[in-house]
Amino acid sequence: MLDFSDKERKFHIVFASEDDLYYTDSLMELDIYKYLWLSLRKTHKKVWFISVSDNKKIKIKCFDDKPADNSELKSRKKKKALITVSKDPLEWFFEQSKQNDRQAFVTDKDSFRNLFESDCDISELKNITVVLVLRPKISDLKEVISEDFPLLDPYSEYIRRLRKEKTSDIIFRLRNNYGNDCSFMQAFTREHIRNMLLHIIFNDREKADSTVIAEYMTVYLEYYLNSRSTQWDERELFSGFQDTTIHSICPLYKNIKQALSKDIVWKNLKNRALHLYSLDSSDPENALKLYTDEKELIFRKNTVIYMYPEMNSRKEYFLNCDPERCGIKTDLIPKSIRKYVLEHYDLLHRKAMTAGTADENSIAVYKTGRLIDKLCNIKSETAGNIMYERYFRYLICTAKCMKLIYEKNNDTAEKAIANTERYLKTLNDICENLNNNKISEIMSDADECFCLEKDQKLFDDAVTKCSQMVQINTLKSKPFDISGYKPPEFDQKWKNF
Repeated sequence: MLDFSDKERKFHIVFASEDDLYYTDSLMELDIYKYLWLSLRKTHKKVWFISVSDNKKIKIKCFDDKPADNSELKSRKKKKALITVSKDPLEWFFEQSKQNDRQAFVTDKDSFRNLFESDCDISELKNITVVLVLRPKISDLKEVISEDFPLLDPYSEYIRRLRKEKTSDIIFRLRNNYGNDCSFMQAFTREHIRNMLLHIIFNDREKADSTVIAEYMTVYLEYYLNSRSTQWDERELFSGFQDTTIHSICPLYKNIKQALSKDIVWKNLKNRALHLYSLDSSDPENALKLYTDEKELIFRKNTVIYMYPEMNSRKEYFLNCDPERCGIKTDLIPKSIRKYVLEHYDLLHRKAMTAGTADENSIAVYKTGRLIDKLCNIKSETAGNIMYERYFRYLICTAKCMKLIYEKNNDTAEKAIANTERYLKTLNDICENLNNNKISEIMSDADECFCLEKDQKLFDDAVTKCSQMVQINTLKSKPFDISGYKPPEFDQKWKNF
């Protein structure tokens, strides 16, 4: 459950989807508003869900039998959940703030703006907690912090700081520095996954025997849901369940639960948990580490903060560009770059899911855009092993360029971009002119130096060696220029990809 016990914190931001399900420690399944009510009710006498329209009409929803002492609301029918107040919303808000009991007001972005856009005397407010519920979209947060709300100004110092931040990574800044003031309900945390699994187990007798390994199921599912590369490598976990929303940009808990209700999916998860148990029956965390080593996957404990990227943005386009949609399997990745491909695919997904767009390095943005265009066209331009050799190396380069977008040092970024172009030019020359079987062998030194970011001289020597191999085996190589590729149309091009 969320913690709103600190009386000094008057303002909280909660990122959540209204369409999703959330689970309490007592294993109840609730929507976001009932979940917030239960969390707030522990420390607040009254919890109001308020909606304010553009014409200043205020509607109030609450889950208590007797939600207020205000005489205006006493006569309402007990079963009626929605009350309309004729008073000015801000006037009504101030009346409630004068009461001695601690109260909480939950609102969405538009109502928040309509209610608090006017100047007001903050000193009159006491025992008040305001909870702003935002969709898990970066644009919603930016919209809120870009406006001035005098009512909350003294209590929202971190918002003023976020405005001044030059870094574009607003979401990570919010989480790392002000985690007590904001909550990310879409994150797949171990606590929430455990509650969901136990809810499923205790509501289905046939799954009761999974109780013993429930923690191993929890650990594995947390790891799986927070690793894009693992979802790619172990997609058969949800085999038999055709709903593609499981692997969408921002999957919901309700989709995961729906999938786990299928016997074949539950069996797949249970078998993985049993395998983890066989590796280490006393420590699920260590068992998972042994499992990832065994499968040559990436072991990462960090939880992804799922945020929807901007519609029709480069980020959204690439995140939808799942290798599975190209018919590409992880066992096709050249051995020399397998671990780098998995690592950078995960990195690219994490960056694109959370980072903003302000103060980006323009050169890196341009180059990354060209790389994404090229990446999406490789499938139609080449075939067989050459396509895979190119595709996975372009994927690594795209992830590296995406990372450079957030570099503060433009000179460093430009030098790294130049190295990327040299690496890709060499790859292009080899793919165009040499036998398929020689590509990985010839590129191995360059791959290692480039992916591990080794000494510049080692990288230069490796690239030079690759170029010499091209010259020895061919008379003429084709020029390479990533700026010449036109971006595909988002709608029509994507349907054919």
